Amino acid sequence: MGARQQIGDLWFEQFVSETQIEQLVQQMALDILTHYEELPLFLPVLNGAYLFMADLTRALDTAHRVEFIKYQSYEGTASSGQLTERIGLNEDAIRGQSVLLVEDIVDSGRTVAELRKLLREMGASEVRCVTAFFKPGAHKPDSVPEFIGMEIPDDFVVGYGMDYNGWGRNWRGLYRRIEH
Repeated sequence: MGARQQIGDLWFEQFVSETQIEQLVQQMALDILTHYEELPLFLPVLNGAYLFMADLTRALDTAHRVEFIKYQSYEGTASSGQLTERIGLNEDAIRGQSVLLVEDIVDSGRTVAELRKLLREMGASEVRCVTAFFKPGAHKPDSVPEFIGMEIPDDFVVGYGMDYNGWGRNWRGLYRRIEH
């Protein structure tokens, strides 16, 4: 069993190490470089994707553009089912561009599905998604990412950019909720 951490009344246990995350990011960078002749516009979804985007950017080691958006769909440990815009998109930066959404995790897939639709409406020529972690048992059909670092069980997780009410983003590995 991995290290245990506590946030408020919840306990978490590490199940993906920092080393494993580094390896998956390196592999994903290679996959992206192999797929694209010219790198797309990278569009990380804040707040959760900030660490993954930073690591992916360094692993790509070639010039590319990055814009940022911020949407919120979680309340506590569950998805609210509502996507709320916090920082919007510059339509001029999207029109005619191949876009790669960068997500920390795709679980229900609502965010990815809604953003794909929005980006197409804004004139993106292509919209794909890269995610560090994917919960295959919980997604919608239009939300399956083209680039997946690791499939994980349908547990509530924190660390590597993901949080519980703003806490735990800085944890270096990925931790799942456990009963204490």
